[in-house]
Amino acid sequence: MSDIEWYPADWVDETCPPAKAAPSEFIVSIEDGFELGYSAPGDAVAEEFARHYSNLYNRPLSIGDVVEFISCERLGDVDATLRRDGTYVLHGTLPAVYNALIVDGDIDTLCDSFEELTRRIQCREWDELGTLILTDVDERRVTMTFANWSDPAPYLFEIVDGKPVFSLVPAAKQ
Repeated sequence: MSDIEWYPADWVDETCPPAKAAPSEFIVSIEDGFELGYSAPGDAVAEEFARHYSNLYNRPLSIGDVVEFISCERLGDVDATLRRDGTYVLHGTLPAVYNALIVDGDIDTLCDSFEELTRRIQCREWDELGTLILTDVDERRVTMTFANWSDPAPYLFEIVDGKPVFSLVPAAKQ
């Protein structure tokens, strides 16, 4: 399983707004130009989001603007039984390449690798962070969600064949 999601880099934090399938999907036509943000006529859930968050995220967009975007490839979930002594049982196969994992959807458990996760549990570093993976038990089966986040990349806002698009800025021009 693999799904790629895109975000303007400035909007990525512990919690992210809804992703789009491509940078150009963040272009919103408005009466006097364009905005970077959300608009979703006809989609009730997206319209509700846009109504509440467009003031927070939407911003003016002019031809020639450069916006950095980050992609996130969602790699799926793997269950594991984790033990306080650092041992574990995997109930699936870890992805070959990833740079982020979280446990049971808790952003406070963000790790760069499975090895980091097991080391932190064994060292009891989680207790300091206030997470609840193993604070009340010696063993727990959890679901780990894996992803591969890109580095930010610059995209140029331009009109191509009469349509507004974001185009990746060639490395030679960065």
